[in-house]
Amino acid sequence: MLFILTMTADGNIPVAFRCTDGNASDSRTHIETWNTLRAVAGRSDFLYVADSKLCSRENTDYIDRAGGRFVTVMQALIERELRLAMKREHIDELPLYPEQRQCRRPTTEQILRLFSLAERHQLIEGAHTVQVFDVPLTGLQHQVLTLLGVSENVFRSPG
Repeated sequence: MLFILTMTADGNIPVAFRCTDGNASDSRTHIETWNTLRAVAGRSDFLYVADSKLCSRENTDYIDRAGGRFVTVMQALIERELRLAMKREHIDELPLYPEQRQCRRPTTEQILRLFSLAERHQLIEGAHTVQVFDVPLTGLQHQVLTLLGVSENVFRSPG
């Protein structure tokens, strides 16, 4: 049996609870829980704080599209998604260590470090942007973004 208990921010007042089949995946319970809280609150813009099981594209997209806000642990999701993609694409290692040494089990810290120098500079005159200078992404950065299913456009200026 899976017991789902939602508390107020101070942890003192139960807001909602339910039980479900013990074989149910925790990640599959968040949309129903969030919808229940939205009905109780009468609005969708409350802050939903959840464990790492919230970290699925389906869950976070659903809450975001409905105007909700959420906080969760993303580290485990980034590592899991990259490692699964590497396995799916038959990639044993990525050169994420210093001096381009190979890494079999990339960590979130290594992935974030890889993108730490991805910058955008803007030339502004008065209140208007005159030109935007995007730093080109490396081949490894492109590869990691592709494996994670993230468009490189998130690092580019709009338009």
